[in-house]
Amino acid sequence: MSDRYSLAQLAALSGVRRDTIRHWVREGWLPGSEGAGSQRYYTADHLRRIRLMKEHKRKIPRMADIARSLDNATP
Repeated sequence: MSDRYSLAQLAALSGVRRDTIRHWVREGWLPGSEGAGSQRYYTADHLRRIRLMKEHKRKIPRMADIARSLDNATP
């Protein structure tokens, strides 16, 4: 997909706060944004991963374990 989202748009679409997304990126649980400076953006892959993380949160309480399980499941 070629959809590009600002951090605010990604937060609104995913239902996850901007500071939470930033935290997940810092922890390595979510890939960083694409581009640089004021041209940074997030993609549909970021949105998909956030949605998967939220879905897995119901079954796996620790976010680090969720991110690890998603990394192992990605081809």
